[in-house]
Amino acid sequence: MVPYLNKVSKLDADIIFIDAFAGPGRFGSGDDEGDAGSPIIMCEAAERTVPGRYRAIFANKNKEFHDRLRKNLSQYKAAKPVLGNAEDLLRELPNELGNETVFLYLDPFGLKGCDFELLRPILSRDTKHSTEVVVNLSILTMQRLSCRNRVLEGRGREEGVVGKQRSLTKALGGDYWKASLLAETGTPDSRAEAVAVEYLRRLSALGLQRSGLCPVREKPNSRLKYFVMFFSRHEDALLLMNNIMHDAYHETMFDAETKGTLFADLDWKESEPPVALRTAVLDLVGKQPGTTARDLWLMIVQKHFMRFRQKDYTTTIRHLVRPSGPLIYEDVRGTRRVNLDAPLKRRDSNE
Repeated sequence: MVPYLNKVSKLDADIIFIDAFAGPGRFGSGDDEGDAGSPIIMCEAAERTVPGRYRAIFANKNKEFHDRLRKNLSQYKAAKPVLGNAEDLLRELPNELGNETVFLYLDPFGLKGCDFELLRPILSRDTKHSTEVVVNLSILTMQRLSCRNRVLEGRGREEGVVGKQRSLTKALGGDYWKASLLAETGTPDSRAEAVAVEYLRRLSALGLQRSGLCPVREKPNSRLKYFVMFFSRHEDALLLMNNIMHDAYHETMFDAETKGTLFADLDWKESEPPVALRTAVLDLVGKQPGTTARDLWLMIVQKHFMRFRQKDYTTTIRHLVRPSGPLIYEDVRGTRRVNLDAPLKRRDSNE
């Protein structure tokens, strides 16, 4: 939230947060205990960064959650807890927005409440206005609504199956999910990922084309729980989220894998840049010689979102442009050092 707010605070517009599935604000045995939920995280960051320039709408369908959230947010005058369902909020939202900078967060308990068509007007807002959307897509909910086992048993025409599948189609914006989730081949995770990638593509096509997704699991070899997806119109958001999601995912996986072992105190960030990053750089420079290091990094992030971090990319470029390396660069700044504005190309055999 902080780097996002620092960026959009430069725009001449108020900032509005919307969380359509806000929850109680804190998760613990009491209102003053436990971890902060998304509403408190948003408001605390906004009070530090853009006080007086934001407002927030936090919806709950559950009356108990609404009452607890209202109590937990009492110190934030710009926050407005709303008792109501997400469908009504998202349906009315486009008509109430003006030129505000919008950050919409959707973390439904299932998929109900954030149907594809409800998101269309928000993701296709006028390009003059800043819009960011973050969606958590539940894998277990997709699998449950697909009724895969009953379909494979020949019970796909049962009324209950048809109704659940209709809900899934409505949420995902088409029945393309059937080709993956109902397939007899592949793993549950690979089938779910195929659907998530296509869902991301379809939502991105509505207007916010700088997008990516992060898989969430408890440990390296455990099943996928959900995907965190983001959508933006600005390339800075893509690069920022790439680094944030990369670090969060790999740190979590490293901690889970090394807990209780001799490696638990090691810093996973000290590892060498992956060989796959070197291969990706050489491949793209070979295809598009003269691309600057800055544009090349954007291309790599778009093609391999969350696989690499910027620090490793910078190290890889420096290694590749050494006197005996396979790349050369144009010293556009006259500093005798490679920088992000340096055009790159492959070294000829006689250079």
